[in-house]
Amino acid sequence: MEKIDLSSPGRKAFIRYEDPASLLVGEPVKGYAYITSINQKDKLVSGEFEFEMQIINNGQIKTVKIKQGRFENIPIEIR
Repeated sequence: MEKIDLSSPGRKAFIRYEDPASLLVGEPVKGYAYITSINQKDKLVSGEFEFEMQIINNGQIKTVKIKQGRFENIPIEIR
């Protein structure tokens, strides 16, 4: 349906990652979310994603890469 660039400032989707080791939250510096279905009646979305982000903890940079990610029937707010 639609491929969304996660590094674009005006993006239509937001993905955040909480690092299990530090509990710090990061946002993608590059990647995409591809929406495969939207159920407007039940307000659910499904699709695929890939992204890369950097989390800075105590001056150390940790790079996180997620490939072939999927999400199914995630609740959304339609505006």
